Amino acid sequence: MKAFLGIGLAASALLLALGAAPAPAGVIRHGDFTATIDADGFVTGSGSGWNDGQWVHYPSTGWYNQWYYNDPPSWESEKWIDCHVELTCDGQSNIIQVAINWSTMAYNVSGHDVHPPMDDQTNPPWIERKIIFSDPVDESETLDVHHDIRDFNPEWVSIDIRQADDIGSNFSVFVTGTIDHQCVGVPEPSTLLMLPVLGLAALILMFARRFR
Repeated sequence: MKAFLGIGLAASALLLALGAAPAPAGVIRHGDFTATIDADGFVTGSGSGWNDGQWVHYPSTGWYNQWYYNDPPSWESEKWIDCHVELTCDGQSNIIQVAINWSTMAYNVSGHDVHPPMDDQTNPPWIERKIIFSDPVDESETLDVHHDIRDFNPEWVSIDIRQADDIGSNFSVFVTGTIDHQCVGVPEPSTLLMLPVLGLAALILMFARRFR
């Protein structure tokens, strides 16, 4: 009887593990962008992002963001982001910064037809950012970055670029790339907590019977 119970618990733990492992994933949303950062730090370009690929300028920080809509914000899922960026320059530029960016849960203007955060200096903040490149561009640079946002699924994500110093330059930097983002569900905490309990119980029963 104990053997059957042990096998049953082990099988239950395995089924729970298999059921919890593949978290439900949403559609992979794809975006592309192109831009030129001129010698004075001004950015022009296009892409498939919000408002026909507009690069939104934030004067207080100097960032230019191209935004991409995701899904309604959710505390019950997380976000996976993959970004590919190519930078080229006919010489060596000033310090150029590239970042992955997303709206926080404090930004509650929701819906695909409304605008992304237009201010990056609010309190609480509407924008969080991860800088993925911060150096002069010496002829060419290629970036491939994966980033997970585990606390929540943001409504908007963006690619950010700026010239980070004010020293004059004779060169422009050309930027092209893609950004793929996906909403991924998170397994229920109660399900995950049951896995080690059931597994341990199954092992105890099976070893107890073996060494009787």
